[in-house]
Amino acid sequence: MPVIDTRLIQGGVMEVGHQLMRRSVDHTVLETLAVVGTAIFGVGGFIYWINRR
Repeated sequence: MPVIDTRLIQGGVMEVGHQLMRRSVDHTVLETLAVVGTAIFGVGGFIYWINRR
């Protein structure tokens, strides 16, 4: 399984965040995206962890 460089992900997230903030997007949209992303990675990581055990 290839390793994902977290710096690449962080850079992409920062760029998207910067573009959204420049356009004065409602902050509830950003909060929703953050919660959804955290939930997806959290659940996916938990499922991966269970399967590895």
